[in-house]
Amino acid sequence: NPHLVNPHLEGGPFFWPGGPDGILLVHGYSATTAEVRLLANALHALGYTVSGPLLPGHGTSPEDMNRYRWQDWYAMVEKAYLELAARCARVVVGGESTGGLLILRLAALHPEITAVLSYATALQLTLSRWDALRLHLIAPFVPTLPKGPRKDDNPWQGYRVNPLKAAIQLLRLEAETRPRLADIHQPI
Repeated sequence: NPHLVNPHLEGGPFFWPGGPDGILLVHGYSATTAEVRLLANALHALGYTVSGPLLPGHGTSPEDMNRYRWQDWYAMVEKAYLELAARCARVVVGGESTGGLLILRLAALHPEITAVLSYATALQLTLSRWDALRLHLIAPFVPTLPKGPRKDDNPWQGYRVNPLKAAIQLLRLEAETRPRLADIHQPI
């Protein structure tokens, strides 16, 4: 896929059966499951059942990602959780960046979740009000903006650009999730 950084990495969805305890791991914005696979492999080796969905519009093209709404991302995460919960006695949900935001929402709406693993959670982007307004104004006309050069050699796989309509969806997901944080009673 020419749109991806590190296209040689495996970044599709996965479900690895294991013991009665399940773990759902969700990747971040414009990324793929490649960014959660190292953790998933370690947890699976310890005997956990591990699931990693690929969010809609991710791993395909930035244009495809711009076609989806945050509700589509959440629906995929909830579907993966319900499939895991049907097979496992206990489920821990985890996510990185946007994945962390999605699993916080999931935990707020599903109090039966055992625990939450949220890291580098995108609770609030560091955009000024002016930048957020500019994003809303240009997104209908400019589909993507280039990302800066990568400064590390992490096994990350994702788009070389930021899909702007999808970025607006991330801002909306943040706004919808923050008020629900008080509903999370699981260990985090």
